[in-house]
Amino acid sequence: MIEKTYDEVKNNFEDIAALAYKGKEAVFISNEGKDDLVLVSREFLNEKIEDIVIEKMLESDEKREKMFPSKTYTIEEVDKMMEQRIRNAAVRGEA
Repeated sequence: MIEKTYDEVKNNFEDIAALAYKGKEAVFISNEGKDDLVLVSREFLNEKIEDIVIEKMLESDEKREKMFPSKTYTIEEVDKMMEQRIRNAAVRGEA
């Protein structure tokens, strides 16, 4: 994390912007001793947004799985189930 004051940004914007680009991190800008703004490159911002979206998708997948647990089957298991259903349908005269 890099911290700069308004005056430092005003007097050295190009150098401080370069820090955000090169370091691929946020530059926190303070005003009267309090954090006020954050300067980040578009690339950094997009990466962080992607990270958040992926994290939320994984969380929602976990929640969905807890609410609606599902079983996965191998191809062999599906084949056996289908063969059994076909045999059952044949016995009932449906096939």
